Amino acid sequence: MTSLEWMAFFVLLIGFVASAAATILGTGAETRAIRSLERAYRRAKTQEMELRMERAMNEARDRAQKALTGGKDAWKGVLARLLVDGQVPYEEPQLEQGSASVHPVPHAIINHGAKRFVLTTDPEAIAEGELTTPSDRVVPLDSGIASTARVEAQALWEYLAGEIPQSMVPREAAWYLVVHEPQPWRARVRRQWWRRLFRR
Repeated sequence: MTSLEWMAFFVLLIGFVASAAATILGTGAETRAIRSLERAYRRAKTQEMELRMERAMNEARDRAQKALTGGKDAWKGVLARLLVDGQVPYEEPQLEQGSASVHPVPHAIINHGAKRFVLTTDPEAIAEGELTTPSDRVVPLDSGIASTARVEAQALWEYLAGEIPQSMVPREAAWYLVVHEPQPWRARVRRQWWRRLFRR
């Protein structure tokens, strides 16, 4: 029997037992028996949903890992899926693999012309350096954009990190994509500030 057939059978069984309990037991005992059966049903349903979700995540991870073995540029396809789900504009020919590091937190840089994508577990820590700025767009790679986004991001990180020591992160780690776009006016303001400083 399939899981759905088992679930239907379980619901019918609960109805039968509840009906029998109503006939045999008194009102108070009947209520307690029905509530106990309802709790058992909810636990069984929750466990079923958790197992389905776990299977779906494992299958998504396997698909991503298999896709990443498809050639030198296979990682672009996995990243492209995350970019599309996150509604981030991109042009695949411009995607270039940059550096990856675990300091200050795990992060991998993907260059895109003058733009930069940063895959990381902590966008705030990255913004404290010069890789990104606090005003950059941050896209959470979670079920908000796709049910399998987090495990796909994890697989992408493992590929981009390569042989970096201590690059392993918890399986339940949250992942984010920071979209950094150049803002030339910042450089102009900085240069003007330095010029004024040295004139004094």
